[in-house]
Amino acid sequence: MDSKGMTGVAGNAPAGSFLVKEQSSKKQKTKASKIQKTKAPKRKKTKASKRRYGIHSVVFRFTLLLFIFVYASTLTAITVMSRRVSQNYETVMSHYLVDLATSGNAAIKQSINTWGKARAMRKNELAQRVASLKIQGVKTSKAYITNGDGVILYHPDSSKIGTSVKDKKLLDIIERGSEAGSNKQLVMPEPGFLEIKEGGKTLIEGYSIDNDGLFAVVMTAERDDILSGIHQVTRLCIIFASSVAVVFALIGFFLARHMFVPMLDMNDMIHSMRELDFTSDNKEKKLLARKDEFGHMARSLGKLRRILGDTIGDIRDTSIRLAEASEAMYKNATNMNVTTDQVDHAVQEIALGAGNQANETQTANENV
Repeated sequence: MDSKGMTGVAGNAPAGSFLVKEQSSKKQKTKASKIQKTKAPKRKKTKASKRRYGIHSVVFRFTLLLFIFVYASTLTAITVMSRRVSQNYETVMSHYLVDLATSGNAAIKQSINTWGKARAMRKNELAQRVASLKIQGVKTSKAYITNGDGVILYHPDSSKIGTSVKDKKLLDIIERGSEAGSNKQLVMPEPGFLEIKEGGKTLIEGYSIDNDGLFAVVMTAERDDILSGIHQVTRLCIIFASSVAVVFALIGFFLARHMFVPMLDMNDMIHSMRELDFTSDNKEKKLLARKDEFGHMARSLGKLRRILGDTIGDIRDTSIRLAEASEAMYKNATNMNVTTDQVDHAVQEIALGAGNQANETQTANENV
C-alpha cells in the first residue's frame, strides 16, 4: 500500500512539470512570433506634412522680407523721382507764370498805345486784358495789376483793389521798376518770379514791369495747386507700388514654398524615424535623387535611417535568440526535475525493498 502510494506521488510529479513546461513554451513562442511579425507603425501626418505655414515658418519670413524689400525699394524710388519731378515742374510752371505776366504786360501796353493811358488803365479795360490769363487745371491761378507804387489797380477779388502789395520783396521790385521808368540810368528789373508765404500757404508769383514803370502785371498761383497733379500721380504710383509688392510677395510665397518642400519632406523622414517607421515612399525616393544640397542632406539622413534600421533589426534578432535560449534553459531545467524525481522514486523503492527484506530475515531468525 505504501509502495503504491509512493509510486503514485512520484508518477504525478513529472506530469505536472511537463504541463508547466508546455504552457511556458507556448508563451515564449508567442512572444517570439510577435517580435518577428511586428510591423512598422503607420506614418502619421505631422505639422510639416500638413504644410502649415505660420508666422514662425521660414516661408512666411521669406515672403514678408521680400514684400518689405520690394515695397521699400519701390517707395524710395517713387519718392526720389517725385521730388525731382516736382522741382522741375515747379520751375517750369514758375517760368510759365512769368510768360503769362509778360504777355499781359504787352497787351496792356498795346491798349495804352491804342486808346491812351486814361482809358487803357480803367478797371474794365484791365479786366478785359488779363482776366483770361490763367493756367488750365490750376484753380488758384489769377492775374492782378498794380501801379508804380504797388497799389493794386485790378484784382479778381474786388476787396483787394486799392490796397498795397503785402509782400515787401515784390513791392520793392515794383518800386524799383517805377524809378527805373522815370530815370533811364537805372536798370529796369527783369521779369521773374518769387515764392511768397501768405496765410499759411506758399504762393508763386511771376511779375513783369512796364518799361516806363507805369504798372506791373503779376500772375499768382498756390504752389500746392500747381503740384496737385504731381501729387496725384505720386499717390497712384504708391498704390501701384503696393500692388506690385503684394504680387511679388505672392510669387515669392509660392516659390519659397516650392523651394522649402524638400526640407519639409526631410522633417517627415525624421518624424517617421522617431516613430520607428523605416519605410520609404515616392516623395523620399525623389528627394534622395536630387543633386542639390537637399539631396545630399537627404542621402545622409537615409544612411542614418538604414543604420538605425539595421541596429533595431539586430536588437530584434538578439531578442529572438534570447527567447530561444531561455526556452532551452527551461527545457533543461524541466528534464533535470524529471530525472531527480525518477532517482528519488528509485531510492524510495530500494529503501522499501531493503526494509521488507530485513523484516523477512528477522522473522526467519525468530522462527528458527
